[in-house]
Amino acid sequence: MKNLLYKEFRLFWHPAMFLFLLFGTFLLIPSWPYFIAFGYIFIAFNTAFIASRGNQDILLTVSFPVRKRDTVLAKVYLIVIVELLQVVISIPFALINNAIYKGNMAGMNVNFAFYGLVLIMYALFNIIFLPMFYKTAYKVGVPVIVAILAVLVYIGVVNFAVLSIPYLKTNLNGLGVSHLGSQLLVLAAGIILFLGTTPLVYRMSAQKFEKVDL
Repeated sequence: MKNLLYKEFRLFWHPAMFLFLLFGTFLLIPSWPYFIAFGYIFIAFNTAFIASRGNQDILLTVSFPVRKRDTVLAKVYLIVIVELLQVVISIPFALINNAIYKGNMAGMNVNFAFYGLVLIMYALFNIIFLPMFYKTAYKVGVPVIVAILAVLVYIGVVNFAVLSIPYLKTNLNGLGVSHLGSQLLVLAAGIILFLGTTPLVYRMSAQKFEKVDL
């Protein structure tokens, strides 16, 4: 698995794609829908999968003396690692955001609850995109469009709820430590959902890929 993951980062995930991780700096933009800063990574995934199709990455990988499901696991690991890197890299900019701004007029504030909801957004994308892609292991367009549309609906619902429902606005969108307990619960829920759905994403994707005749 170590060698497969190394191959994914060397051949599938082009080093230039790491520039997408710097979009965490968008948290420095005042009054902006900050979920979008984390959604740009989906464009990077789309670009990487399309490029790998042109390079026949799937055929190369399955030609190795490994199980087909192991190649899926390596891809799932890569996506999860990149998503977590996006979160970690954004944290210093989130701290700066909270230090210089007094709130976000265009969406949710950057706090613990926000990061929990970002992880749920990633889980939603992964559980839609990867199983749909591995149904054919070739078609990228429809899976990524469906997954991104679902994410956009999710972002819209979350922002509307947090900004419109008084209880959520007070407890989840606040800054400081006044409602830290509620926000930490949402963060914990996000971590659990993100980590808990990852094995499911792998199993669903692997089952579909093993039925594909390459």
